[in-house]
Amino acid sequence: MLEKSKRAEVNVDKQRPSSSARVLNQTDANRPNPKAGDIFVKSDGTRVTLEVGPSGVLGEGQGVSIYEGMKYPNGDTLKHGDLGRESWGYMGQMFLKDNRTGSGFFREDWLKIEKYELQEAMKIQNPQENQIVGNYTQYLDGDWVWIGPSQ
Repeated sequence: MLEKSKRAEVNVDKQRPSSSARVLNQTDANRPNPKAGDIFVKSDGTRVTLEVGPSGVLGEGQGVSIYEGMKYPNGDTLKHGDLGRESWGYMGQMFLKDNRTGSGFFREDWLKIEKYELQEAMKIQNPQENQIVGNYTQYLDGDWVWIGPSQ
């Protein structure tokens, strides 16, 4: 067994693209499910290497809507307010897009982001009116509120 002092240090906090990274185009309705390290090309041509954000959500904080536009079996494409499929990992969950940031996630992932941001906000001793934590939690009228998308 290799002694701990001789082991190489590996940083698993950030996913980096590898030679196996796929390029996924938002304009391709038949693209595969995204994963960390994939290069996502937004409809405006911006290329983003997908990473898992601090709350554990793929694409969090990157201004991407990685499932939007994916095709249902009947030919329709996913948009704000539609329900997810089992093959995407989000059976029956509502897809919500935040037009302010361009981010789009299924409800389960939005809840993870909301929980994480609120936990971070609660650590602030003296919050200031209109202060924002993350992208979606704002201090208004003496309380932290969600300013992300809702149903």
